[in-house]
Amino acid sequence: MKTTKCDYLIIGSGAGGSSVADYLLESGFSVLMIEEGDDYSSDNVPESALDGMTGMWRGGGLTPAFGSPTVTYAEARCFGGGTEINSGIMQRVPASILAEWGAISDEDQDFYNNKIHSHYEWVENTLNANVLDSSQDQHSQILKHAGESQGWRVESLPRAMTGCSCKQPLCVCGGKQAMTATLLKKNLINKKFSVLPRTRAKKLIFKNSLVTEVIAEESSSQGSTSKIRILPTTVFLCAGTIHTPHLLMKSGVNFPGLGRFQLHPTLKILAHFKDPVNAARQPLPNYAITEFMPDLRFGGSVVTPGVLGMAFAENWDARSYLKDQLDYLASYYVMIRPKSWGQIRSFKFAADPLVTYMLDSQDSELIAFGTEKLSNALFSVGAVSLHPSIKNHGGWETINSVKVDMLNKKLRDKLNLMSIHLFGSCSPLNNPTFLLNNGRIKGISNVILADGSCLPSAPGVNPQATIMSLARRNVIKYCEK
Repeated sequence: MKTTKCDYLIIGSGAGGSSVADYLLESGFSVLMIEEGDDYSSDNVPESALDGMTGMWRGGGLTPAFGSPTVTYAEARCFGGGTEINSGIMQRVPASILAEWGAISDEDQDFYNNKIHSHYEWVENTLNANVLDSSQDQHSQILKHAGESQGWRVESLPRAMTGCSCKQPLCVCGGKQAMTATLLKKNLINKKFSVLPRTRAKKLIFKNSLVTEVIAEESSSQGSTSKIRILPTTVFLCAGTIHTPHLLMKSGVNFPGLGRFQLHPTLKILAHFKDPVNAARQPLPNYAITEFMPDLRFGGSVVTPGVLGMAFAENWDARSYLKDQLDYLASYYVMIRPKSWGQIRSFKFAADPLVTYMLDSQDSELIAFGTEKLSNALFSVGAVSLHPSIKNHGGWETINSVKVDMLNKKLRDKLNLMSIHLFGSCSPLNNPTFLLNNGRIKGISNVILADGSCLPSAPGVNPQATIMSLARRNVIKYCEK
């Protein structure tokens, strides 16, 4: 077994891991980063978002959280993590939620009420976050006009984007300021920074409250695997909301509350218009309807032939005619900040965890309320028919049919919900005895958590800016000590 030593080991290269690496390297430390996925930032750049799904997305982009209804969530598995597959939307958590998080402890109160904003500024400046001009993008304008038609608050969404030339819903030309285009690109020229791609941490070995070894599995481009033993001084665990607690559990760390997580349950609505929209050749909508925030938000979703094909498959008989109407289709979503929590469980001989998520009645009612509201707004701006992500659903042509269906509680079990936002699986709210602030775990001195698992609960907005802010806080606090 190959053995390597390092001072700082970072497990995961996404928003959290890249932020940690940046601070450590700026401070003059040596860093080793391991990433389970491959690097798609140079010669391997996919021609489209769909082409990249099999490589860049875990499980091809479709992983179920079992429950009723099932929620499909998306995780990245590539160099740069979720920043490579998301839309680059940069949002700050609403003040009301920051106040909730600040109630965890006195130190948290000071951070969430005050200091977090300097970290947000660092994120926004680092990633060139700005509001893009979408005045010529029909996909964006429809959502904006839909909100305004109801007298609702509509806000522009800053995005980590500069110089995009491909005009695809998910930029693939390098204009998106993902980690491989910003922090990782900046730091890869640093001789103190080493990266092992296609390397998955399998187990942490503990001795006297310290991680003394990390056993990892390295995969070659041909598919063969070999074990590697890493001897770190300090480990920053940034494997993501699902796989950070999973690795801890596989390493013998377990206590009540670990792996209890939240996501943003999201219902998509495919809208058919009588006039062309051309959404597949436009950036993702840069607006959100925020009238009902922080509990409910409406936004624009990806429209590509592959994604549309999955929507058609929910009821091919009723939707197959839309395959000849691709330029007339737009996609929007209803996203909620839930009350319910899911659970991540690990088993001895299973490589991946079992993930479950049960939507409670309040969340179900909120989705129904939001679906009716958004549908009415879309009809008001000219939608001919609406096709929600509900199994075997025939679609809606009037708002009355929406209202009838949303009163049908049996129909809610057929919702095809999805989420790309996951968080809170190592939240201090779930066990303040063991899960401490600043990413620490009681009884483990040299492991610091710095990813989406650290968010106390669902933020109600796109989480990347907050993940980066908390990761930077955690590494700064560790270095101060």
